[in-house]
Amino acid sequence: MQEYVEKLPSTFPRHLLLAGRWLGDTAHVYEVAWPYPLILEVLAALEDEFYAILGGDVYREESGHFIFANDTWGLNADPAWTWLDYVQRSHKVSRDYIERYHSRNGDGFWYVPVFSS
Repeated sequence: MQEYVEKLPSTFPRHLLLAGRWLGDTAHVYEVAWPYPLILEVLAALEDEFYAILGGDVYREESGHFIFANDTWGLNADPAWTWLDYVQRSHKVSRDYIERYHSRNGDGFWYVPVFSS
C-alpha cells in the first residue's frame, strides 16, 4: 500500500485515503476503491493536482467481499491533445460515467480509478 500512497499527490486528503478500501495488488497494479459520493471527492483531489484518470473499474460489495462488476471506463488520448486537455477530458468522462452508473444502479458499488501524473 505504501507504493500506492507514494503515487498520490502530497495534497491528497487524508480522510479520503482512510475511507478507501485496499483491494490488493494485482500484477503490480494497486487497487483502492471508494464508494459514491466519495469517489467524486477523490477525482476532484486528483484533478486539482493535474493527475489524469486513465480509466477505472467498478466493484460491488457483497457480504464484506468485493466482486468485480464487469464494468469499466476509460478514455483514449488523442495525440493532438495537451496534457491539460487529457486531464480535463479524463475527469469529465470519469465523473459522467460514475454519475450515470450510480443513477442507474444505486449504492453498494465501489469505484477504482487508475490515474497518472
